[in-house]
Amino acid sequence: MIPKPGKDPKSPSNHRPISLLNTLSKVYERLLLTRLQTYSTPLIRPEQFGFRHHHSTTLQLVNVLDEIISAKNLTRKTAAVLLDVQKAFDKVWHPGLIFKLISIGIPTQLVNIIKSFLQTRKFSVKVDNNFSSHRNISAGVPQGSCLSPHLFSLYVNDIPVHPNAKVALFADDTLLYATSKDHSAAASHLQKQINLIQPWFKQWRISINPSKTSAIFFSNKSTLNTPKPKVLNTPVSWSHSIRYLGVIIDRNLNFSAHAKSVVNKTKAAGHLLFPMINKKSPLSVRTKLYIFKAYMRPILTYASPAWASNISNSNWSRIEAVQNKTLRQITDLPFFVSNHSIRKSTNIPSIREFINATSTKLQLSISSSHFPHIKSISTRPGLLNGRKRNRPLKF
Repeated sequence: MIPKPGKDPKSPSNHRPISLLNTLSKVYERLLLTRLQTYSTPLIRPEQFGFRHHHSTTLQLVNVLDEIISAKNLTRKTAAVLLDVQKAFDKVWHPGLIFKLISIGIPTQLVNIIKSFLQTRKFSVKVDNNFSSHRNISAGVPQGSCLSPHLFSLYVNDIPVHPNAKVALFADDTLLYATSKDHSAAASHLQKQINLIQPWFKQWRISINPSKTSAIFFSNKSTLNTPKPKVLNTPVSWSHSIRYLGVIIDRNLNFSAHAKSVVNKTKAAGHLLFPMINKKSPLSVRTKLYIFKAYMRPILTYASPAWASNISNSNWSRIEAVQNKTLRQITDLPFFVSNHSIRKSTNIPSIREFINATSTKLQLSISSSHFPHIKSISTRPGLLNGRKRNRPLKF
């Protein structure tokens, strides 16, 4: 049982059950996955970006934010709900999954092997040196298995979508959104999508937690008179921001809260790494720079192609300051040496230069992708009234 970060470790519900398998089982699972993907990968819906080759959280964020920003530039409002799916991997209904595998045409022999893989499983929990008694597992795909993410993607592959709404999926992260010229119309389209999806969740025994579900309206207009979306008859208040795939998205799309968050997280990581990267550390400067690039810079730049083009100059300065301070600490150079000189001597670009290079690479991969739903991002209209739109990426 692995404790969830930031949760009370004394509560059993705040732990992730990770399945540990022997080496032979892992090899066999990998062979099964390769065979299963041969038949099922072309059938996975384009909205699903989780656990797929040439897909990522960054790509999904770019895809969703590009649509939301495009709508905003056309004075359209976007209403969105981020559903909290409870213990999605642990609640997969085995007979339902087997039924869906048969329905999409997976060969019977492969379905039988997967059925034997899922059913009659048992588990025990070790606390210190003590083991619990063995218990039967009646539902769920085992976390820690390479086969489980793909099975879950197939299980939720037939999720219904309303004609006036859209769905963005990344494994069990489910974002529903709808756009319209009018506030009430956007909220109405979103509610119709929620009403359509709720019976589907009930039918396939997937639980939603309304109290942890987030709603947001991407508009500068007040939402006081806008109807709140209802999930399982529970009204969900409009939030100023939501956290989606590790990025804080605010209703004004300026990402100030996210910039502040990554700065604080990187500083916290710097405090933990201080014994290794401070000037008195016996490690070489080269090793310290490797530590910075491996542990601190990824926090500052995570999914940056999706949000960096929209942050203010003041937030850019705060982000750059974290790197400048860390590099000065590592190199132990005096105050009169400029930050530009330090970056040049260490061969480390500024954060903005690094993000621009990362974004350029992503643009190329999107433009040359063999997935139509990814390549379509680059072919969306890039001009509004003769000017470039404020998109996550500039094509």
